[in-house]
Amino acid sequence: MSMRIAALHDTEVTLIDPRGGSQGRRVPYTAIEPPEQAEVIDARPGAPRPKQPEAPPRKPGRADFKRGDKVAFEDKYLRRQVGVIVRINQLTASIDCDSGESWRVGFHLLRHIVDI
Repeated sequence: MSMRIAALHDTEVTLIDPRGGSQGRRVPYTAIEPPEQAEVIDARPGAPRPKQPEAPPRKPGRADFKRGDKVAFEDKYLRRQVGVIVRINQLTASIDCDSGESWRVGFHLLRHIVDI
């Protein structure tokens, strides 16, 4: 059953049926189970409308990289490493870095480097 909050009290809320037909009824806060995507709307005249949430940016995955791609990442010492992918594994890519080191790095940590 979908109801709207009409008034807030110390330990209770007054709920009304948005389709009409029933008067407000008071229920304790503990009886309310909000939906997963609850939308809070300020019903006062001239109140700003809520902004629609933006979708989170997509993390890169295995399909976004291939052998020979030039990539960059932050190593465990927070230094920027640049290198070339030499092997693609299920969860990581093996990178030969310009510094002579080799790293296995998760795809979500990699960024493509474009040479101009």
